[in-house]
Amino acid sequence: MERANWIATLALTLTVPGAGWAAAPAEGAGADSRAAKPSAPPATAMEGEWETLADGSLVKATTYRSADGLELGASIRKPAGDGPFPAVLWLSGGNGDLPAAQRAGRSLGHPIKDFVAAGWVVNTIQYRPPDAPTPNMDEREWDDTARALETLRAYPFVDAGRMALAGHSHGARVTTMMASRVDARCGVALAPATLNLVEMKTRQERGEPFAGAAVKMMDNMEQILGAKILDQPDLFLCFSPFSEVGKVKFPLLLMYAEDDSSGPAAIVKAYEEALRKAGKEVESYYPAKGGHGVYFGGKGDAPSETEETARRTVAFIQKHFGETR
Repeated sequence: MERANWIATLALTLTVPGAGWAAAPAEGAGADSRAAKPSAPPATAMEGEWETLADGSLVKATTYRSADGLELGASIRKPAGDGPFPAVLWLSGGNGDLPAAQRAGRSLGHPIKDFVAAGWVVNTIQYRPPDAPTPNMDEREWDDTARALETLRAYPFVDAGRMALAGHSHGARVTTMMASRVDARCGVALAPATLNLVEMKTRQERGEPFAGAAVKMMDNMEQILGAKILDQPDLFLCFSPFSEVGKVKFPLLLMYAEDDSSGPAAIVKAYEEALRKAGKEVESYYPAKGGHGVYFGGKGDAPSETEETARRTVAFIQKHFGETR
């Protein structure tokens, strides 16, 4: 199937007439807009009031608007003071609904507390409500994330020239896709999920274990696209950051526990190798234990790995923000 045809087929399957595919720009295309300050985001009915939390930071509910006009919820957290402060757009795992975004914004645990302690603004966002069985592969999320980043960039207390993305699982995968689509100083992908359906299917056929959610993702994508992954691999690789390593625009930190039950660490390591071969800047950390949620305390058996994950995340972002601590 031709690229344009299968994109159109997927758009129809997702019932989004006229939705644009967030294709990555050609390598080197477009001016670097990191320091550009967009217009301030408009206040909406969903906008909340600032509340001071126990750590002295301030948080409030806010929104951003998708490319196709959806008003999506978010939470923004900032240090006390006027700034401007560097900012991190945090992309959560799971379905990323509004309650999850609001809980994350108020969190006093890893990773939000680490970002706030470093003196950064943190924006946690809602993903669009899923209307298909594969929200993790819905390219509209990439458009939405780009809009969220620009909304964050426009706040008067944000340093528009020092922005980073970070995410876990679903959000880590989105981070890798955004690396070829937006300007930022860096990105952190913690336990990125479903990076390469072709490699996953190949390993599954060899008998390697995958979490049920990953298996369901492969099955759903085969149903949506009307093809088997291993029969038409190019069709499925277009949803993979592996296909865009040459277009990556900012440094990445990849972290994945060796005992992560969602799938083998070898797939993340292969992505790291592909980035290096393309001449991209990438760092990595593969703790022996900690599981899929190592950054959040994991399975309770890896406290040192959790703290090391936190340390590496902050140090990596600080380095690319040009900060010395």
